[in-house]
Order: sequence, then structure tokens, then C-alpha cells
Amino acid sequence: MLIQRLYQKLIPDNSPDRFKIMYLLLAAVCLVAILAVSVAVITWNSTADLKSTVISNSERIVDSIYYTEVDAILTSKDRHGYTITLPESAHDSLDVRIRDMYDPLNIVKLLIINRDRKIIYGNKKNTPLDKECERHIDELFSKKAIVYDLNRDRTIIDLVGEKREHVDLAEVFVPIRHSDGQIMGIFAISSDVTRLMDKSRRQMLSSVQAQTFMLLVISVISYIFIIRESSELKLAYQKLETMATTDPLTGVSNRRQLLERVEQHFALLQRTAETRAPDIGLGFIMIDVDFFKQVNDTYGHLAGDSILQEIAQVINQELRQYDVFGRYGGEEFLAVLPDTQPEESRRIAGRLISAVREHSFMWGATAIHITLSAGVTWTDASGNRLDDILSKVDSLMYEAKQLGRDQVVFRV
Repeated sequence: MLIQRLYQKLIPDNSPDRFKIMYLLLAAVCLVAILAVSVAVITWNSTADLKSTVISNSERIVDSIYYTEVDAILTSKDRHGYTITLPESAHDSLDVRIRDMYDPLNIVKLLIINRDRKIIYGNKKNTPLDKECERHIDELFSKKAIVYDLNRDRTIIDLVGEKREHVDLAEVFVPIRHSDGQIMGIFAISSDVTRLMDKSRRQMLSSVQAQTFMLLVISVISYIFIIRESSELKLAYQKLETMATTDPLTGVSNRRQLLERVEQHFALLQRTAETRAPDIGLGFIMIDVDFFKQVNDTYGHLAGDSILQEIAQVINQELRQYDVFGRYGGEEFLAVLPDTQPEESRRIAGRLISAVREHSFMWGATAIHITLSAGVTWTDASGNRLDDILSKVDSLMYEAKQLGRDQVVFRV
């Protein structure tokens, strides 16, 4: 609900700029989503590649040690099955082989564990297995497959007794199988993959930066095209809005727009009934041009149109900036006066009549005398319907015409 309200606030349905706003929002969301997916995919691929590389290296290490040192790592059998043992005399040979692999493969720990989970070779030979190692061994026996784990930012002691801090450590547990498939021992190999991880991070950062740049370039180019198109759309929208709300002849509000604004003021008057002064309300002035048919018949409809335009201008100049004014129909105009007292409504109507009477209307070299008839009423919106008020002021305007025209009839 909150997102919907925010969306409607940012992108109003009647706004010609909504396409630009919508594009910016969608572009931002898509950019974040694409980058998030890219980071996730790159991270997953990098992690998968690292895992594959480490496992492959570990398997080569096991092959290099176990199958070439077959005379050193002995296979024995008891009532529980097969297991492996390592004579003390074989330690030196293994040390030499492992040191050969230490630097290129960055091994920091290597344990050989028999079926009974006893360390028979390694830098922790005389210490029991830690809980994490026990957990990985349980997983290996459960899955009967290689177990891989990646631990970040670890502090370790490597094979030569040096302390390493903030290390990314890849641990691989490789089962040693008898020919019948039984697991009789485990190689536990830990490698320092900090440099590989740093390289992966740099590659990911470079890739994300490149994608961000390309997406921003595409977004900017697209936005330029949208601005160009939306500018034309905005002009078309403004023309349509003007056509929908403005009388094409006089340039004032048309009947539809006029009544919408009157309804808004009337509703506001009803809502503020308890807070405003009792003699403040809405004044209504219905105006009709006297003998307008004769003007059309005598001078032609072009002259009549010109006079209606001038009348609208004269009346607009006499009204207050916040008054509502528009063409009600034909040669009729309606003015609605907010925050007005009854007598003030009558006085403003008299001023409008006088202004038009005293104005010089010219058609070519011919001066045309124009007068108006006006009906005026006032309401505080208590117990009244807007339709009834409009009907009343229209009747008062016709009463003014029947009484001789060029005058105002006022009644509350």
C-alpha cells in the first residue's frame, strides 16, 4: 500500500512527465537488479571455479603421495575392515614430497587420517581432531565422497610453523579407498587461497564496473531519446489539456472545467462551515449578452465572436485573481466569487455590467454598444444543492432581461 501511494505520488496519472519518471525508476531498479544478479553469478562461478581447482589439486596431491608412496603407507585389515598405517621410517620420505608441493600449491596443512580417525601423519599428529574436522569426516563417511569447505579470514600455523593471519582457507577431505570400495583413510588438505580469492574479487570488481559503465551509457542514451519524445508528448498533452478545459473562442474556462471548479469551491465551503464567518460564502453571477442575436444578424457571426472574446477579457480584468469565471454556454457567462459577502457579490456584478457598458466595441470602423443582464445570488452552502443555486441564478438573470436588460437582479 505504501509503495502504491508513493508510486501514484511520484507518477500521477495525468502527468505528461510520467514516462520520464517511470523510466528513471525502472532504469534504477533494473540497474540494481542486473548488477546484483551479475555479482551473484560471478561470485558463484568464481567460487565454483575455485572449488574445482582446489579439489583437482588435492586429488593430484593424494595421487602423488599415496600411490607413489605405496610402500610407505601400509594397508592393514582387522575384524572391522581395512585401514591404513604409516611407519615412522616413512615420515622423512613424505616430508620431502610434501615440501616439493608446499610452495606451488600453497599447502598450509596436510593430515593423513586412518579409518579410526587417528592422525597418522601431519603437523597435528599427536593431537586429537578438532570438532570442525570431525564434522567434515562425518560428512565424508555419510556422503562417501570428497568434502570441500571454504573458510574466510582465518589465522593458521602453516607446515613450516609460520603464523598466517587473515587467510582464506580451502579445506578438502579426500577418501582413500580399498579396491573393494571401502573407505580406509582420509587425506585432509588445507590450502591458502587468499591470492586466488583476491584475484577473483578484482576480476569481479572489474566486470561489475564495466557492466555498470555500459548500462549507464545505454540508460543515458535511452533517456535522451525519451526526453526528446516526451517533450513532444508534453506539448501534445498541454494542447489536449487546453482543449479539454478552455473555451476555444474566448480563452476562458469551458462549461465542464467551470463546473468542476465551482463544485470544488462549493465542497470546500461545506467543509469549512464551522470555522468561517457566517456572512462569508460564495457569490454567483450569471451573465447574458443583451440583444446578441441582433449583433450576429446585423454584423455577422465573426463580429459576434469578436465581441464575445472582448467581453470575456473585460470581465476577467474586473474580477479578482481567485474568482472563477468561464463560458456557461452560447452568450452566457458564469462568475463565482469565493470568500464573498452577499452585498459584495451584488456590487461586483454591478461593476461588471458597468465595465462592459462603458467599453467601446469596434467592428471595423463601426462602434457597437453592448450591455449585459445579470442574475446574482449568494450562498453559505447550508441546506443548498449546487444545482438548485445554478438554477436560481439563471432564473434571476432571465428576470433581469425581462425587467428591461442592462441591469442586475440580486436575491439571496
